[in-house]
Amino acid sequence: MNVGILCEGSHDKIPLSVIVDRLIREVSNAHVVIEVYSTRGSVNKDDLKAGISNLRSLNCGFFICVFDTDGTNWREKKIKNIISSITPIEYNSGMIVFGFPNPEFETWLLSDENAIKKILNLPGHLSLPLNPDQDPKEN
Repeated sequence: MNVGILCEGSHDKIPLSVIVDRLIREVSNAHVVIEVYSTRGSVNKDDLKAGISNLRSLNCGFFICVFDTDGTNWREKKIKNIISSITPIEYNSGMIVFGFPNPEFETWLLSDENAIKKILNLPGHLSLPLNPDQDPKEN
């Protein structure tokens, strides 16, 4: 099974691939190939369509779309509307899953210090240099 991840930024590619791979392996023994396409921050129809087309050309039959909300609801609605118009069969059959971290993927990823330590195999007593008041995209 080929799984396509459509995401906003190039920095999201590796963490999303690792997370999706780990989640799939928890529930299935199926051989999975994960392909990732970044829209380079764009949420316009042409870029989203190019991403879906690219993932389809790689034989992806299941899609995961992850885009930051940046703290607004309009981005989620806009992206869902565009993706559903591009992929009506997959959209209506549940072959597309959406993730809209609020406000952004980096904040969501770094919000659970214990999970980070577990994934990176770091000692529990070690404090990570995370500042919850700082925007992770700025660092």
